[in-house]
Amino acid sequence: VIDAALTPNNHDYQVRCAVRDGRVVGYVCYGPTPMTAGTFDLYWIASDPLVRGQGVGAALVSAMEGDIRR
Repeated sequence: VIDAALTPNNHDYQVRCAVRDGRVVGYVCYGPTPMTAGTFDLYWIASDPLVRGQGVGAALVSAMEGDIRR
C-alpha cells in the first residue's frame, strides 16, 4: 500500500508519516472512496509500540483531517 501511495501520479492513496529523530514512528494511509463525492476511507493507521500513548496517532489523524479539509 505504501509503495502504491509513493508512485507518481497516484490518486488512490495518501500517506503521511510521523518521524522522530530521523526514524518513522507511525503512518496513516487514506484516500477518496471510489464512486463518491467528498467521502474518504482511512485504510491504515499504525505507530511504533515504543511511542504509543505519546500523541503520534492523534497527530496523524489531525494531519489527515487537515489534508481532507483542503
